[in-house]
Amino acid sequence: VRLGALGDIIHTIPSAYFLRKKFPTSRIDWIVEKRSSELIRGSSLINSIIEIDTKKWRKEILNPASTFSTIREISQIIKLIRKRQYDAAIDFQGLIKSGIITYLSKAKKTIGFNKKHLREPMNFYFIKEHISPDKKDVHIIEKNLSLLKGIGIDSYNVEDFKADLSIFGAESLKEKTLNKYNLKPKEQTIVGIYPGGGWQTKLLETFKYAELIRKICNSNRFEILLIEGKDERELTSKILQNLKNPIQCIRNTSIKELAVVLSYIDILIGPDTGPLHLASILGTPTIGIYGPSSPRRNGPYWGKHKVVYKEFPCSNCYKRKCNDMRCLKEISAEDIYKAFNELVDEV
Repeated sequence: VRLGALGDIIHTIPSAYFLRKKFPTSRIDWIVEKRSSELIRGSSLINSIIEIDTKKWRKEILNPASTFSTIREISQIIKLIRKRQYDAAIDFQGLIKSGIITYLSKAKKTIGFNKKHLREPMNFYFIKEHISPDKKDVHIIEKNLSLLKGIGIDSYNVEDFKADLSIFGAESLKEKTLNKYNLKPKEQTIVGIYPGGGWQTKLLETFKYAELIRKICNSNRFEILLIEGKDERELTSKILQNLKNPIQCIRNTSIKELAVVLSYIDILIGPDTGPLHLASILGTPTIGIYGPSSPRRNGPYWGKHKVVYKEFPCSNCYKRKCNDMRCLKEISAEDIYKAFNELVDEV
């Protein structure tokens, strides 16, 4: 059970990988929010996904016109989950809603985090077996992997984990996607910049991205791809307006097409958000720009990577709104460019 969002699902995929490796013939299903399901639809790691829509349910269950139809929809999904008669259900989310879903599955064994590691402590009461990650398990990927102890996977080598497009069911889209966005065989090092982020507190000022692009483009070794996410046209437009020379902007990708693009480029630069972690898990070298979140817990984990981060007493606050924003304001284009040059020397 890992309902969303994109980055959180990516951080759970290594656990699915080692589950499949340990139990190659077992049925492994993933319960996920409908809005986050595309990334793992068709994945080689799982048998099927069970989509839920808690946002819609919360809204429609209070509307007299849709109350009964919503209750019926929820009941049908619970019946489907119970019909599978799972031997184990693992709650990687640690929320009340994920705990309830895990409990309602009626799996023989339900596994989740202990209270100290839960985002919502009430989750504890819906789970039978509680796992305490080791102190050395700092990164969220490591914390997720620790839950596998509950089904007898006590040891694994993270170096064995190799991700490719088949894990995301995107291999068949590779050629079509490269042609769609005119991504030809590479003559230069392709540098992707993804400036968007789910939180306002993760957004670096656009003029800094423009300055960074100008610095990188001073060398003929590199080609820039500006990658735009959903509802981020204003953000990318501000960057493009600050550039004298045009660069290609990748727009309107599906999440699987984005995976193809991120596997094509040579380096990705961006904030702590889903695309950064998607690039990282695919082995693309990354530079993460970190503000309110901790790079120790949420930093790029796979492949070559650098992190640009300024530490303050208020660091790692995980706030989505902030009147100060000094953690990002103190990061300069030169800071990112320095990390870029260091990464280029390594790759």
